[in-house]
Amino acid sequence: MRTSILITLFISFLITPIASGQCGQNYDREVRRIVKTTEKLPHEKTRIVFAGSSTFRLWDNMAESFTEYEVVNAGIGGSCFDDLYRYKEELISGTKPDILVIYEGDNDIVHVSGSIDPIDDILTINTELALADMESVEKQLYKAQKNAKTNEKLAILKNNVLNKVKIHLDNGEPIRTLSLEQNEMDIIRELQLLTAKPIMYIANIDEDSKNNKHLMALKKLGKEEGSEVIEVCAAIESEIALLYEQDKGDFLLDLGLAEPGLNRFIRGGYELLGLQTFFTAGPKEVRAWTTKKNAAAPKAAAEIHTDFERGFIRAEVVSYSDFIEKKGEQGAKEAGVLRLEGKEYIVQEGDIMHFRFNV
Repeated sequence: MRTSILITLFISFLITPIASGQCGQNYDREVRRIVKTTEKLPHEKTRIVFAGSSTFRLWDNMAESFTEYEVVNAGIGGSCFDDLYRYKEELISGTKPDILVIYEGDNDIVHVSGSIDPIDDILTINTELALADMESVEKQLYKAQKNAKTNEKLAILKNNVLNKVKIHLDNGEPIRTLSLEQNEMDIIRELQLLTAKPIMYIANIDEDSKNNKHLMALKKLGKEEGSEVIEVCAAIESEIALLYEQDKGDFLLDLGLAEPGLNRFIRGGYELLGLQTFFTAGPKEVRAWTTKKNAAAPKAAAEIHTDFERGFIRAEVVSYSDFIEKKGEQGAKEAGVLRLEGKEYIVQEGDIMHFRFNV
């Protein structure tokens, strides 16, 4: 059974109105995005209505720069986003907009503790998870102590491991930071303890604040406990999701980004879980398959069908880079980079494989 992954999200805002943005920043880009949306509308003169305490500069920019649009401020400044969203139908019927922009930013969000501190939030969450784990461990330890009196090796091992884990939790440390042997890990895995799972922190940042103190502190913590820290800007990711596929490359290029944050998130998850991807390619389709790192060829073949593992003979293998460079399987064969591998072959990230088997 594959290890599950615990993902902790620290997000300062989440908005899904008709058009939205982040308070106090990136107005020009927001204006351009709104204009791009209006260009798809069939009206002679698009009516854009702004509502919310953080829309003034956007509304002002639109009114001054784009006289071909009818730009109106709904005059509900100071309302919180929940109120604005509740009033959305009323705003639509009262102002009759083609686009209604509800624009509340992170400056309007009040943290439950009165201040933003991701590390403190993580400690709070870890404490809650550790308490839940402690309850599970204590129940199992009571049984293990009784079973250990039989002097069975496995019962004694389980008792020792649970005692070690309990001490670690008592010290306020998550189990994933505890050094355990493989046979000890097998015992812990059966219990499905929360703090034993690998963890990924996703930091939602403004695109201009990659070096802020909260992010630096989060990266330091991630390094100390061996956790992944992935930076994303939710505002940018939401815009990417709305774009046509052919427009995404240019948009990322304008922002100086090589790829969307979602790609980094997926890679980070694979890295944490010790997974990799191999491909099968034929004339009709190309498929990606997930297998464990350091998996032998028969184990990878089992991801497609268990018969492939049971009757494995050999695998035809070419790396992704060679496949692309030589323009496909035939070119790879002619260049001599497509090879036959046996049962001992360790599958590599991006391998393109064709399995030969007989059952």
